[in-house]
Amino acid sequence: DDALSHGEEDSPPSFEIPSFFNRLFTGCWHQPLDSIEEYYGEKVAFYFAWLQHVSFHLIFMSILGWAVFICQLASGNWDHPIRPFFSAFLMLWSFVVMVTWRKRSNFLAHRWGTLNYQEEEITRPQFSGTYKFDEITQEWTVYYPSWKRWIKYAISFPLTVLFTLVTLVGILMLYANRDIALARYFDSKENPDQQTFDLELNLLAIGRRSPINIELSTERLKDSHFWLVIGGFPLVLGLTLPLLNFILMRISVLLTEFENYRTETQFRNHLIVKVFSFRFVCYFAALYYYAFIATSTDENATENGILRVATSLFIYVTVAHWWTIFLQVYAPMLIVRWRIYRERLALRDVMRDVEAMEEEFTESGRALSTAERKHRQKRLINSRLLLEQAQSNIWEEMMLPNHDSFPEYIVAVVQFAYVTCFSTALPVAPFIVLINHLLAMRLDAYKLCRGRRRPQAQKTGGIGIWEHVLHIVTVVAVFTNCTLMAMTSSLFKELGDKIGNIGLFVVAICWEHVMLLIKYIMQATISPFPKEVIDEQRREKYQLARKRTSNLRAKKQRRSGSLKEQGVAVGGHRDGIPVRDRLRPTPSKSSRNLTGSLPALPE
Repeated sequence: DDALSHGEEDSPPSFEIPSFFNRLFTGCWHQPLDSIEEYYGEKVAFYFAWLQHVSFHLIFMSILGWAVFICQLASGNWDHPIRPFFSAFLMLWSFVVMVTWRKRSNFLAHRWGTLNYQEEEITRPQFSGTYKFDEITQEWTVYYPSWKRWIKYAISFPLTVLFTLVTLVGILMLYANRDIALARYFDSKENPDQQTFDLELNLLAIGRRSPINIELSTERLKDSHFWLVIGGFPLVLGLTLPLLNFILMRISVLLTEFENYRTETQFRNHLIVKVFSFRFVCYFAALYYYAFIATSTDENATENGILRVATSLFIYVTVAHWWTIFLQVYAPMLIVRWRIYRERLALRDVMRDVEAMEEEFTESGRALSTAERKHRQKRLINSRLLLEQAQSNIWEEMMLPNHDSFPEYIVAVVQFAYVTCFSTALPVAPFIVLINHLLAMRLDAYKLCRGRRRPQAQKTGGIGIWEHVLHIVTVVAVFTNCTLMAMTSSLFKELGDKIGNIGLFVVAICWEHVMLLIKYIMQATISPFPKEVIDEQRREKYQLARKRTSNLRAKKQRRSGSLKEQGVAVGGHRDGIPVRDRLRPTPSKSSRNLTGSLPALPE
């Protein structure tokens, strides 16, 4: 009221800038999801909601992971007895994340009005086929027979498997050469002239176990040359993964386009299957290789295998991930700025030419004829108008690349898979992924606002097929953790010595089934909707039923009112005849004779 009385109703509101520590420890968790949904649409908002959701849950796993890592450092043993229990908590944590995300997603969808939303998609422009008249809709539609697509499946599926196997062999060959280089490093004292980094590019290099049975000493762990051999090869692979992903992405797009899908959802779902298969091989081939293939029952071999898995995982979630962020966020912006700089230089040259033409026209304009003077004057005016339009910022914004949330979802799913599958090898992985998620929330927002064109808002009720992919990741994580513990944990090895290898295998299978049963029970028993949504749905249902009842009562009252206007009242009379008699059909003369008195017979 005081502001209105002093005429300050039009003054802009003042916002206090929060302190650095407030933004660091409190503001980093905040996401204006409602504002994102209003401006960019539900599809973008759900991505940031997933990052925020996982970040909150990663806090607990980060604390637990640091506790396990400290226990490992204190005992000096990487294979600490607490690892199987940490693995069990990790699997339960992944189940909780997915169950609570289902609630969170439905809450946001109900809040934004997209719960159970199904989009009526149109045919993709790239969809090809023959026109066929539809008898039901009475329209001409594009028809593509299913047998043709199955023929294309017979071509694209083997190609997908072939490219996946080629990628797998190449990555395994790279890591096999790391094993060979590590073996040469251990033998460098006996053979000083032997080159450590002589590569052997052949299939026979895969599966060699020569360096695994060598015991690691404290002196060697402090040697920088040892860590160069251990981390050099994963570092090279991590820096080249974006290029490999780009090539595999183009191959996936071409194969999916070849399969000829009608709607954008069908096209995107099949593309996700191909891309995730390629990415899973690229990012997890080496981890599974050292976790299961390049290991044995020897204690030193197991510890060295876990060390290689932890080293590769650390490089993937740090250097490789940060390099990917640079290529996705800053590299396109640098290219756009370079293009803008070149365009401004060209615009400046054109402006100088126009100014020179104006000076020439001013000096020699009087000597020209009237028609020539008007022609040049019109040309200069058009040039000035084009220059003014060329100086608009809209042309610089058009140089920005289009926004696509596909790479962002792929990175988020891969980071979640790192945590759920191999945190037992590197317990601090949840903490590193938590830092990556907090950075991704800000950097992706910066990229969306400054480095990309504004995407067209798309309505959706969740993250779509990515939620099914995440459920698949949790199932794979159960198999990975149970098998990894059975093969590398000292507790399971002691159990295997008592009950045998077959008994240990049965125990691992039973553990897997128990964890999957727990996942199923949690998915089946826990409500997918929070209490607020359930109450709101009950309230809406009650209001609809009440409105329906009131409509029926009003209709009944209008009907009874119309009867009263006709002079009919319940239980009343009209013309001396009761209503119940008036509602009966009037008997005919013949029926009256049958039911009334009989006529007198002649005498």
